[in-house]
Amino acid sequence: MNPVFVLHEYGARRHYLPHDHLQAQGRFAFEHLPPLAAPRATARDLLHGEFRQAAKNAVKTVNLGRLLAMRDQTIILGVAPFNGWIWVLEALKRHNRLILFTSWPHWALGTAVHNPLNWSLAERWWRLLEGMEVVCVTPAVAEAVARHGARTTVIPHAYDPAEFFPTPHATTRLRALFVGRMVEPKGVLDLLKTAQMLPEVDFDFVGDGELAAHVQTAADQTTNIRYLGFLKGDALRQAYQRADVLMLPSRRTPGWEELFGIAIVEAFACGATCIASDNVGPSFIIDDGVTGRLLRQADAEHMAEALNALDTHRDTLRQWQQAALKAAQDRFELGHVAEQWAEVLT
Repeated sequence: MNPVFVLHEYGARRHYLPHDHLQAQGRFAFEHLPPLAAPRATARDLLHGEFRQAAKNAVKTVNLGRLLAMRDQTIILGVAPFNGWIWVLEALKRHNRLILFTSWPHWALGTAVHNPLNWSLAERWWRLLEGMEVVCVTPAVAEAVARHGARTTVIPHAYDPAEFFPTPHATTRLRALFVGRMVEPKGVLDLLKTAQMLPEVDFDFVGDGELAAHVQTAADQTTNIRYLGFLKGDALRQAYQRADVLMLPSRRTPGWEELFGIAIVEAFACGATCIASDNVGPSFIIDDGVTGRLLRQADAEHMAEALNALDTHRDTLRQWQQAALKAAQDRFELGHVAEQWAEVLT
Protein backbone atom coordinates (compact mmCIF):
# COMPACT_ATOMS: atom_id res chain seq x y z
CA MET A 1 0.00 0.00 0.00
CA ASN A 2 1.52 3.30 -1.10
CA PRO A 3 1.44 5.92 1.64
CA VAL A 4 -0.47 9.18 1.46
CA PHE A 5 1.85 11.88 2.75
CA VAL A 6 0.66 14.70 5.03
CA LEU A 7 2.61 17.96 4.93
CA HIS A 8 1.54 20.76 7.24
CA GLU A 9 2.90 23.95 8.69
CA TYR A 10 2.50 23.29 12.38
CA GLY A 11 0.35 20.19 12.67
CA ALA A 12 -2.86 19.86 14.64
CA ARG A 13 -3.37 16.13 14.76
CA ARG A 14 -7.06 16.35 15.66
CA HIS A 15 -7.61 17.92 12.23
CA TYR A 16 -6.46 14.58 10.79
CA LEU A 17 -8.73 12.31 12.80
CA PRO A 18 -10.47 10.98 9.65
CA HIS A 19 -7.11 9.94 8.22
CA ASP A 20 -6.15 8.13 11.41
CA HIS A 21 -9.56 6.42 11.29
CA LEU A 22 -9.01 5.22 7.71
CA GLN A 23 -5.52 4.00 8.58
CA ALA A 24 -6.84 2.07 11.59
CA GLN A 25 -9.25 0.33 9.21
CA GLY A 26 -6.31 -0.66 6.99
CA ARG A 27 -7.68 1.22 3.97
CA PHE A 28 -4.95 3.85 3.66
CA ALA A 29 -1.48 4.43 5.06
CA PHE A 30 -0.64 8.01 6.04
CA GLU A 31 2.84 9.34 6.73
CA HIS A 32 3.24 12.75 8.38
CA LEU A 33 6.21 14.66 7.01
CA PRO A 34 8.18 17.11 9.20
CA PRO A 35 6.32 20.42 9.62
CA LEU A 36 7.26 23.34 7.40
CA ALA A 37 7.64 25.45 10.52
CA ALA A 38 10.65 23.39 11.64
CA PRO A 39 13.35 25.81 10.33
CA ARG A 40 11.67 28.76 12.06
CA ALA A 41 11.30 26.72 15.23
CA THR A 42 15.00 25.78 15.11
CA ALA A 43 16.02 29.45 14.91
CA ARG A 44 13.65 30.39 17.73
CA ASP A 45 14.94 27.61 19.99
CA LEU A 46 18.56 28.63 19.38
CA LEU A 47 17.71 32.25 20.15
CA HIS A 48 16.17 31.25 23.48
CA GLY A 49 18.94 28.82 24.38
CA GLU A 50 16.73 25.72 24.12
CA PHE A 51 19.45 23.67 22.45
CA ARG A 52 17.98 20.19 22.95
CA GLN A 53 14.72 21.21 21.27
CA ALA A 54 16.68 23.09 18.62
CA ALA A 55 18.52 19.88 17.75
CA LYS A 56 15.24 18.00 17.33
CA ASN A 57 13.85 20.70 15.05
CA ALA A 58 17.11 20.82 13.10
CA VAL A 59 16.72 17.11 12.30
CA LYS A 60 13.19 17.80 11.09
CA THR A 61 14.50 20.67 8.97
CA VAL A 62 17.07 18.40 7.31
CA ASN A 63 14.40 15.76 6.68
CA LEU A 64 12.32 18.32 4.81
CA GLY A 65 14.90 17.98 2.03
CA ARG A 66 13.17 14.79 0.87
CA LEU A 67 10.36 16.98 -0.49
CA LEU A 68 12.54 17.96 -3.44
CA ALA A 69 12.89 14.33 -4.56
CA MET A 70 9.23 13.32 -4.25
CA ARG A 71 7.58 12.10 -7.46
CA ASP A 72 4.18 10.58 -8.25
CA GLN A 73 2.98 10.71 -4.66
CA THR A 74 -0.28 11.86 -3.09
CA ILE A 75 0.37 14.68 -0.63
CA ILE A 76 -2.21 16.36 1.60
CA LEU A 77 -1.02 19.90 2.23
CA GLY A 78 -2.12 21.92 5.26
CA VAL A 79 -0.71 25.47 5.09
CA ALA A 80 -2.18 28.96 5.24
CA PRO A 81 -1.90 31.61 2.51
CA PHE A 82 0.53 33.04 1.52
CA ASN A 83 3.16 30.71 2.98
CA GLY A 84 6.71 31.48 1.86
CA TRP A 85 7.45 27.86 0.86
CA ILE A 86 5.76 28.50 -2.49
CA TRP A 87 8.76 27.37 -4.56
CA VAL A 88 8.68 23.95 -2.91
CA LEU A 89 4.89 23.70 -3.24
CA GLU A 90 5.07 24.56 -6.95
CA ALA A 91 7.57 21.73 -7.47
CA LEU A 92 5.42 19.31 -5.48
CA LYS A 93 2.37 20.19 -7.58
CA ARG A 94 4.29 19.63 -10.83
CA HIS A 95 5.47 16.15 -9.88
CA ASN A 96 2.80 14.84 -7.48
CA ARG A 97 -0.89 14.83 -6.68
CA LEU A 98 -1.13 17.75 -4.26
CA ILE A 99 -4.36 18.19 -2.26
CA LEU A 100 -4.64 21.40 -0.28
CA PHE A 101 -6.62 20.97 2.96
CA THR A 102 -7.55 24.39 4.29
CA SER A 103 -9.91 26.33 6.53
CA TRP A 104 -8.74 29.76 5.30
CA PRO A 105 -11.44 31.79 3.50
CA HIS A 106 -9.25 34.91 3.09
CA TRP A 107 -7.21 34.78 -0.11
CA ALA A 108 -7.28 38.43 -1.21
CA LEU A 109 -4.21 40.63 -1.03
CA GLY A 110 -4.04 42.23 2.41
CA THR A 111 -6.22 39.64 4.13
CA ALA A 112 -4.09 36.47 4.17
CA VAL A 113 -2.39 35.33 7.36
CA HIS A 114 1.15 35.20 5.88
CA ASN A 115 2.84 38.03 3.94
CA PRO A 116 -0.51 39.77 3.29
CA LEU A 117 0.90 42.63 1.19
CA ASN A 118 3.39 40.67 -0.94
CA TRP A 119 1.83 40.93 -4.42
CA SER A 120 4.30 38.70 -6.26
CA LEU A 121 3.96 35.95 -3.65
CA ALA A 122 0.17 36.22 -3.74
CA GLU A 123 0.18 35.87 -7.54
CA ARG A 124 2.23 32.70 -7.34
CA TRP A 125 -0.20 31.29 -4.76
CA TRP A 126 -3.18 32.16 -6.94
CA ARG A 127 -1.50 30.36 -9.87
CA LEU A 128 -0.82 27.40 -7.58
CA LEU A 129 -4.58 27.16 -6.93
CA GLU A 130 -5.39 26.87 -10.66
CA GLY A 131 -6.66 23.34 -11.28
CA MET A 132 -5.59 22.24 -7.81
CA GLU A 133 -7.65 19.85 -5.68
CA VAL A 134 -8.68 21.69 -2.50
CA VAL A 135 -10.53 20.09 0.40
CA CYS A 136 -12.29 22.98 2.13
CA VAL A 137 -13.45 22.90 5.73
CA THR A 138 -16.37 25.27 5.01
CA PRO A 139 -18.30 26.41 1.91
CA ALA A 140 -16.87 29.92 2.38
CA VAL A 141 -13.39 28.51 1.77
CA ALA A 142 -14.59 26.68 -1.35
CA GLU A 143 -16.09 29.87 -2.73
CA ALA A 144 -12.85 31.79 -2.10
CA VAL A 145 -10.42 29.33 -3.71
CA ALA A 146 -12.77 28.52 -6.61
CA ARG A 147 -12.31 32.13 -7.76
CA HIS A 148 -8.70 31.17 -8.53
CA GLY A 149 -9.59 28.03 -10.48
CA ALA A 150 -9.37 25.41 -7.73
CA ARG A 151 -11.41 22.19 -7.82
CA THR A 152 -13.14 22.05 -4.48
CA THR A 153 -14.71 19.57 -2.09
CA VAL A 154 -16.17 20.60 1.28
CA ILE A 155 -15.25 18.26 4.15
CA PRO A 156 -15.50 19.56 7.74
CA HIS A 157 -13.43 18.66 10.75
CA ALA A 158 -14.74 15.67 12.72
CA TYR A 159 -15.25 14.50 16.27
CA ASP A 160 -14.74 11.00 17.64
CA PRO A 161 -18.00 9.61 19.13
CA ALA A 162 -15.93 7.37 21.39
CA GLU A 163 -14.53 10.52 23.02
CA PHE A 164 -17.51 12.88 22.94
CA PHE A 165 -21.03 11.72 23.77
CA PRO A 166 -23.95 12.94 25.92
CA THR A 167 -24.89 11.84 29.41
CA PRO A 168 -28.12 12.77 31.21
CA HIS A 169 -27.81 15.59 33.70
CA ALA A 170 -30.39 17.56 35.63
CA THR A 171 -30.26 21.29 34.94
CA THR A 172 -31.19 23.58 37.79
CA ARG A 173 -28.92 26.58 37.29
CA LEU A 174 -28.01 27.19 33.66
CA ARG A 175 -24.34 26.37 33.03
CA ALA A 176 -22.37 28.11 30.28
CA LEU A 177 -18.95 26.90 29.13
CA PHE A 178 -16.00 28.45 27.30
CA VAL A 179 -13.37 26.18 25.73
CA GLY A 180 -10.43 27.67 23.88
CA ARG A 181 -7.36 29.86 24.00
CA MET A 182 -7.49 32.49 26.73
CA VAL A 183 -6.81 35.44 24.42
CA GLU A 184 -8.71 38.62 23.68
CA PRO A 185 -9.79 37.74 20.09
CA LYS A 186 -11.66 34.76 21.55
CA GLY A 187 -13.92 37.16 23.43
CA VAL A 188 -12.82 36.04 26.90
CA LEU A 189 -13.08 39.51 28.48
CA ASP A 190 -16.57 40.06 27.06
CA LEU A 191 -17.68 36.71 28.44
CA LEU A 192 -16.35 37.56 31.90
CA LYS A 193 -18.48 40.72 31.81
CA THR A 194 -21.47 38.59 30.83
CA ALA A 195 -20.86 36.32 33.80
CA GLN A 196 -20.81 39.31 36.13
CA MET A 197 -24.12 40.49 34.65
CA LEU A 198 -25.81 37.09 35.22
CA PRO A 199 -25.11 35.88 38.77
CA GLU A 200 -27.90 33.28 38.38
CA VAL A 201 -25.94 31.50 35.58
CA ASP A 202 -22.80 29.43 36.20
CA PHE A 203 -19.78 29.90 33.92
CA ASP A 204 -16.92 27.42 33.42
CA PHE A 205 -13.74 28.47 31.58
CA VAL A 206 -11.45 25.83 30.05
CA GLY A 207 -8.17 26.59 28.31
CA ASP A 208 -4.86 28.37 28.67
CA GLY A 209 -3.29 31.55 27.38
CA GLU A 210 -2.29 35.07 28.25
CA LEU A 211 -5.61 35.87 29.94
CA ALA A 212 -5.65 32.76 32.14
CA ALA A 213 -4.54 34.70 35.23
CA HIS A 214 -7.23 37.29 34.56
CA VAL A 215 -9.87 34.54 34.41
CA GLN A 216 -8.53 32.99 37.62
CA THR A 217 -8.78 36.34 39.39
CA ALA A 218 -12.39 36.72 38.26
CA ALA A 219 -13.12 33.20 39.49
CA ASP A 220 -11.62 34.01 42.89
CA GLN A 221 -13.82 37.08 43.21
CA THR A 222 -17.09 35.85 41.66
CA THR A 223 -19.08 32.85 42.92
CA ASN A 224 -20.60 31.89 39.54
CA ILE A 225 -17.26 31.72 37.65
CA ARG A 226 -14.92 28.70 37.68
CA TYR A 227 -11.58 28.43 35.93
CA LEU A 228 -10.86 24.76 35.22
CA GLY A 229 -7.52 25.22 33.47
CA PHE A 230 -6.45 23.29 30.39
CA LEU A 231 -8.38 20.03 30.06
CA LYS A 232 -8.22 17.08 27.70
CA GLY A 233 -9.53 13.54 27.50
CA ASP A 234 -12.22 12.51 29.97
CA ALA A 235 -12.00 15.79 31.89
CA LEU A 236 -12.75 17.83 28.77
CA ARG A 237 -15.65 15.58 27.79
CA GLN A 238 -17.12 15.86 31.27
CA ALA A 239 -16.91 19.65 31.11
CA TYR A 240 -18.95 19.55 27.90
CA GLN A 241 -21.41 17.07 29.40
CA ARG A 242 -22.06 19.31 32.41
CA ALA A 243 -22.70 22.34 30.21
CA ASP A 244 -25.99 23.54 28.82
CA VAL A 245 -24.52 26.15 26.46
CA LEU A 246 -21.10 26.55 24.90
CA MET A 247 -20.05 30.20 24.46
CA LEU A 248 -17.78 31.15 21.56
CA PRO A 249 -17.77 34.97 21.22
CA SER A 250 -14.77 35.21 18.88
CA ARG A 251 -13.92 38.60 17.40
CA ARG A 252 -12.83 39.27 13.84
CA THR A 253 -9.37 40.78 13.62
CA PRO A 254 -7.26 41.68 10.55
CA GLY A 255 -6.38 38.38 8.88
CA TRP A 256 -8.29 36.17 11.36
CA GLU A 257 -11.70 35.07 12.45
CA GLU A 258 -13.05 31.82 13.91
CA LEU A 259 -12.43 29.58 10.90
CA PHE A 260 -14.24 26.51 12.21
CA GLY A 261 -14.78 25.99 15.93
CA ILE A 262 -14.21 22.32 16.72
CA ALA A 263 -15.33 23.05 20.29
CA ILE A 264 -18.83 23.68 18.93
CA VAL A 265 -18.96 20.24 17.32
CA GLU A 266 -17.62 18.56 20.46
CA ALA A 267 -20.15 20.40 22.62
CA PHE A 268 -22.98 19.46 20.25
CA ALA A 269 -21.88 15.81 20.46
CA CYS A 270 -22.08 16.00 24.27
CA GLY A 271 -25.61 17.41 24.21
CA ALA A 272 -24.99 21.16 24.61
CA THR A 273 -26.15 23.97 22.38
CA CYS A 274 -24.00 27.00 21.47
CA ILE A 275 -24.14 30.79 21.39
CA ALA A 276 -21.41 32.15 19.11
CA SER A 277 -20.40 35.13 17.05
CA ASP A 278 -21.28 34.84 13.37
CA ASN A 279 -17.72 34.20 12.18
CA VAL A 280 -17.31 31.95 9.14
CA GLY A 281 -16.85 28.71 11.10
CA PRO A 282 -19.71 29.02 13.59
CA SER A 283 -21.99 30.23 10.80
CA PHE A 284 -21.37 26.95 8.97
CA ILE A 285 -21.84 24.73 12.02
CA ILE A 286 -24.76 26.44 13.78
CA ASP A 287 -28.27 26.62 12.33
CA ASP A 288 -29.39 29.86 13.95
CA GLY A 289 -32.52 29.38 16.03
CA VAL A 290 -32.43 25.59 15.52
CA THR A 291 -29.18 24.25 16.98
CA GLY A 292 -27.94 27.45 18.63
CA ARG A 293 -27.68 31.21 18.33
CA LEU A 294 -25.44 33.31 16.09
CA LEU A 295 -24.76 36.87 17.22
CA ARG A 296 -23.65 39.71 14.96
CA GLN A 297 -22.41 41.49 18.06
CA ALA A 298 -21.10 38.99 20.58
CA ASP A 299 -20.57 41.61 23.27
CA ALA A 300 -21.43 41.18 26.94
CA GLU A 301 -24.92 42.65 26.65
CA HIS A 302 -26.01 40.55 23.65
CA MET A 303 -24.60 37.36 25.18
CA ALA A 304 -26.41 38.09 28.45
CA GLU A 305 -29.66 38.63 26.55
CA ALA A 306 -29.27 35.35 24.64
CA LEU A 307 -28.39 33.35 27.77
CA ASN A 308 -31.23 34.88 29.76
CA ALA A 309 -33.69 33.89 27.00
CA LEU A 310 -32.56 30.25 27.23
CA ASP A 311 -32.64 30.32 31.01
CA THR A 312 -36.21 31.58 30.88
CA HIS A 313 -37.40 29.26 28.09
CA ARG A 314 -36.05 25.83 29.03
CA ASP A 315 -38.19 24.10 26.37
CA THR A 316 -36.30 26.03 23.70
CA LEU A 317 -33.01 25.10 25.37
CA ARG A 318 -33.88 21.39 25.25
CA GLN A 319 -35.03 21.62 21.62
CA TRP A 320 -31.80 23.28 20.56
CA GLN A 321 -29.73 20.72 22.47
CA GLN A 322 -31.51 17.80 20.82
CA ALA A 323 -31.15 19.37 17.37
CA ALA A 324 -27.47 20.12 18.03
CA LEU A 325 -26.76 16.51 19.01
CA LYS A 326 -28.44 15.24 15.84
CA ALA A 327 -26.51 17.74 13.71
CA ALA A 328 -23.21 16.56 15.22
CA GLN A 329 -24.06 12.92 14.55
CA ASP A 330 -25.32 13.55 11.00
CA ARG A 331 -22.66 15.99 9.78
CA PHE A 332 -19.47 15.74 11.83
CA GLU A 333 -19.24 12.19 13.18
CA LEU A 334 -15.81 10.68 12.50
CA GLY A 335 -16.91 7.70 10.41
CA HIS A 336 -19.08 9.88 8.16
CA VAL A 337 -16.33 12.44 7.57
CA ALA A 338 -13.74 9.70 6.99
CA GLU A 339 -15.86 8.29 4.17
CA GLN A 340 -15.85 11.68 2.49
CA TRP A 341 -12.06 11.69 2.64
CA ALA A 342 -11.92 8.13 1.31
CA GLU A 343 -13.96 9.22 -1.70
CA VAL A 344 -11.55 12.07 -2.43
CA LEU A 345 -8.45 9.93 -2.05
CA THR A 346 -9.73 7.13 -4.29
